[in-house]
Amino acid sequence: MLQHGFVVIPMISALMASEAFVARIKSPSARTHFWEAEEVAAEGSFNLGYFNIVLRALQTLGIVRTRGAGSRAYCFTERVYDLLSLPSQSSINAMLEFSWTSFMSESGNPVDMVRASVVKMMVGYVEQYWAPATNQIASLLDGLVLAPLLIAVHKHTADWDYSSKIFKVVRGNCNPLAWSVIADLFTGLEWGRVTADFNEIVMSTAGRFLMERCLNMGVATSYAPLLLGSKDLVYGAPTDLFKYDEFGHETHVNRSLNVIGSGAMHGGFFDSLCVQIGDIFDNMEFSSQPRYIVDMGCGDGALLKSVFMHVAQRTIRGKHLDEAPLTMIGVDFNSASRHETSKALMQAEIPNLVIHGDIGDPEGMMKDLASHGVVERILHVRSFLDHDRPFLPIQNEQQLAFREKHYNSIYSGQYVTEDGLSLPASHVVQNLVEHLTRWASIIGEHGLVMLEVHCMEPQVTAKYLGMCAALYFDTCQSMSKQWLVEPATWLIAAAEAGLFPCHRSSLTLFPKQVPYKRMTLARFVKRQYNIRPASTADMNNLAELERAGSADQVLRKLHQPGDHFILQVDQLVLGVAFTQRVDSVDSLTARKEEAAHEPDGKVLHIVELTAHSYTNATMSAQEVRAALREFVLGYAEAEGMAQVVSVAQGRDDINFHLTAGAIPSKELPEWIDEEDSVCMCYTTCHEFQVNGSSYI
Repeated sequence: MLQHGFVVIPMISALMASEAFVARIKSPSARTHFWEAEEVAAEGSFNLGYFNIVLRALQTLGIVRTRGAGSRAYCFTERVYDLLSLPSQSSINAMLEFSWTSFMSESGNPVDMVRASVVKMMVGYVEQYWAPATNQIASLLDGLVLAPLLIAVHKHTADWDYSSKIFKVVRGNCNPLAWSVIADLFTGLEWGRVTADFNEIVMSTAGRFLMERCLNMGVATSYAPLLLGSKDLVYGAPTDLFKYDEFGHETHVNRSLNVIGSGAMHGGFFDSLCVQIGDIFDNMEFSSQPRYIVDMGCGDGALLKSVFMHVAQRTIRGKHLDEAPLTMIGVDFNSASRHETSKALMQAEIPNLVIHGDIGDPEGMMKDLASHGVVERILHVRSFLDHDRPFLPIQNEQQLAFREKHYNSIYSGQYVTEDGLSLPASHVVQNLVEHLTRWASIIGEHGLVMLEVHCMEPQVTAKYLGMCAALYFDTCQSMSKQWLVEPATWLIAAAEAGLFPCHRSSLTLFPKQVPYKRMTLARFVKRQYNIRPASTADMNNLAELERAGSADQVLRKLHQPGDHFILQVDQLVLGVAFTQRVDSVDSLTARKEEAAHEPDGKVLHIVELTAHSYTNATMSAQEVRAALREFVLGYAEAEGMAQVVSVAQGRDDINFHLTAGAIPSKELPEWIDEEDSVCMCYTTCHEFQVNGSSYI
C-alpha cells in the first residue's frame, strides 16, 4: 500500500482543499445522492480530466461508487468521511519535498530547523499511525514517509543494486540525527534491531523483505515533482508542470529513479521475452530465421544486448553465428539513447546498426533501414513503449464516431488532454488501432514481439489492491498523459489492425500466478482478416449469415448480454462469435443457456461460432471458426477467465474443439451421434480450478 499512498494521497488532498467538495461530503445526502463528474468539476472549478483520474482512484478505494457497470454517475460511500482526517495539503507537500537522502548525507553538519521540524512531524504521524485516520487511510499515508525512506536507505546500503541481499544496514557516514531517527523507526516498525554499539541495524525477516523489494516503489516515488503540483493538476494549468530544464531533462519526474524502479519491476519480464525470441532461433533452419532484430525505442540498448546474448548462448543459431550472422538494430528518437545503445553493443562486440526513428512513423523507419540494405528477414521487438507513443491526430473520423457510439462503455481508462480536459477512451483506443495498423503494414513474416503494460478496471484493482501495482501505476501514467489500455482492449485493438499472436502459446500474460493480468507478451503477425467487437450496427451483415443458413437466431443473440466478435476480410463479414460469462460449467446444465449469464462470471461460454464461406472469400467456414476460437481463447485469458467452455453439438463439432486442445466434461463413447451434445472445456488460466474439475 505504500506506493499507492505516495501517489494518490496528494491528489486526494488537492480535492480536499476545495470548500465546495468538502461541503458535498458533509451534505446529509452525501451517501444517497448520485452526481455526474462534470457537475462536481464545474462546482469546484476542477480540471475534468484530472478530476476523473482522482475519481477512478477513489472508486478503487471504495470511497465512491457508481450506479452500475459502465455508469458515470457517482455517489459517496461511508468511507468518504475518512478523508476528513487527512493532514493539511501543506503538510503533505512538506513530506513530498523532504529528501531522506540529503538528510542522511549531512554528515557532521547540524540539521536546519525547518528540516528538523518536518522530520518530527513525519515521525510523530507514523508512530501514532496517523490518528484519527482509519487503517486504510493510515496505510496509504505511511507511503508518504516510508516509501522514500526505504529507497534512501537502500541507496545508502546497496547503491540501488536491486540484486543485493540486505541483512543489515550500517551507519557509515550517515548524519547522527538521521541515523537516530531511522534506527527508532526501523525498531518501532519491527523491521530490525539496533546493535549494542548503535552502528548497525540487523534486519528482521519483514525488514529484509521490504528493503530488498523497495525499489519496486521507485516508479511511484519518482513522480514526487509532479505530485507536488497536484493542486495545479486539479485546479490550475497542468502544462506548467510538464517542462524541460536547460539540459533537456523532464522536470515532472526523477527519471534516474524512474529507470531504477522500472528495472526492479520488469527484469523478469525481459527474461520471458528473451526466451520467446530464442525459440525462433533454436533450430537448424537458419535461412528461414530473422537476419535482423530491430528494437524501436532502444533506450540504452539493454534489451538488444540481452536478446543477442540469449540467442548466442542458448540456441542452435547461436553456435553458428559466423555462418549465419545476426545484426541487432537500435532505433530511437533520442540522440542520447542512440549513443548509449551504440556504445553498449560495440563494447559487447555485437554486430549492430543504430539509427534515428519515430514509433509513430514505421514506414519512415523502413525507408531508412532500406537505405542501409535492411529490407527483409526482420524481427521487430519492443518493450513498454506503445503506451508512451506520441498521440497523432486521428485519421478515420467515421470509425471514431462508430467506436464512440457502440464501444465507449466497454473501456475503463481515464485520459487527459494537454490542458487537463477529459479525453474520451474511445479516442485513445481509435488512436491505438491506427497506430497498430501503421505497424501492421510494415512487418514481415517474422512479426513483431511486444511486451506491454496495461491498466486495470477499478473494480478488479480494488479486489486485489494489496497485491498489485495498478492503483498507483495507472494513476501516474494517466496523470503524465500516457495511454494505458486494458489487456483485453489491447488484444482487440491489435485484432482490429489485423495483428494476432502467431500461435496461442506465443501470448503470455502476467502476473502468472494471480487472477488478474497487467502485462502482455506476444509475437504478433499480420493476418488477412481482422476481428472487432460486434454491435447492433452489424445486424444487416449478420442477417446475411442467418439467411445463408449458417446461424440460428443470430440477431436475437446479438441482443443478449455478452462479448461478441466479428471476423471480416476487406469489410466482408465472414463470421461471428457469440459468448457470455457464466459462473461455472454446471450453470449451463442447470439453466437454459441464455439464462446462465452472470456479468462477473469467471467462465466464458462460447455460445456459438457462426461462419459462412462466400464464393469470393479467401477463408473457409472452418478456418473462420478456428480463427474466432483462437481469438476468444486469448481474450478470455486477458480477461482473467478461469475457463472457456462450449457445448458442442455432434461428432464434427466435438472434433473441432478436440483438435484445439479442449477436454470433454464427460467420457466420450466410441460412437457419437450427430445429435449428441457434450460440454467442451478449454483451460485458459492453469493455476485455477473450477469445482475441483480434473480438466483444469
